[in-house]
Amino acid sequence: MASAQSKPSPGRSFGPAAVLGGLLVTLSVGSVVVSAHGGACGDQVGPALAGRGGPSGPAGGGPPVAGALAGAVPAGAALFADAFDRAEIGPDWVAPEGGPWRIEDGALHVQNAQNKALWLARPLPDEVIVEFDAWSTSADGDVKCEIFGDGAKHESGYSLIFGGWTNTITTIARLGEHEPGRVEMRDAMTVGKHYHWKIVRAAAEIELYVDGALKIARHDPEMLRGPGHDRFAFNDWASDSHYDDVKVYAARLGTPSPGTAAPASGGPVPATGDLGPTESPGAPY
Repeated sequence: MASAQSKPSPGRSFGPAAVLGGLLVTLSVGSVVVSAHGGACGDQVGPALAGRGGPSGPAGGGPPVAGALAGAVPAGAALFADAFDRAEIGPDWVAPEGGPWRIEDGALHVQNAQNKALWLARPLPDEVIVEFDAWSTSADGDVKCEIFGDGAKHESGYSLIFGGWTNTITTIARLGEHEPGRVEMRDAMTVGKHYHWKIVRAAAEIELYVDGALKIARHDPEMLRGPGHDRFAFNDWASDSHYDDVKVYAARLGTPSPGTAAPASGGPVPATGDLGPTESPGAPY
């Protein structure tokens, strides 16, 4: 399946409430919860959960949800960009030995990598925006990346997984996909649909936006940061996954647009239907 310690930046503190550009923003877990499942490979995910946010708004209706970092913008030109318009992956990426990564039809393609990630061969800034397009042509979904890892080892940073565990779970997990305290939500992607990902990290927050709407967020007061936690990778377990048009920017915090603050906190919203525990394919340790 689809996986990231450091201290918050001096002088900036994000907690349940954050002040960005003079606007008080209330952080909310909404229907995203911290799981209570065990951490062993092949374990089962936590109880059925509904997600927050997305183009149709948070669970229960309402406008699209944005997070504490909704006002973050590039601080300048892209530090790195790759459209994969060539035949070979090239020196900007560290391809694992035996990893089935290749370029096809102007996009990065992988299937059955078994968590042999493709790492970007340069460090990320502390406050960063990473954008790319991603899609899966497998019924299992399971598109994922790793961020703030060490550039070599799977689960050395945070794993962001969209439609993992046979297209049932979206998560941000720290130092292990099966982390007991990972943030997760019941969620599924549309197979074959091209999604635009935007990952923003500043201070103690990581937020994933998909097609412009907040998908899932994580607050980590001991954010992984610095050497050993400053690299980005695409990853794959077994699904047929595709990635394109990567851009990396240093982030500058701005003021969120009116009406983009997250709603007040609420408890978990049960998912409809029979969404009991789902077996994870896990990964070798």
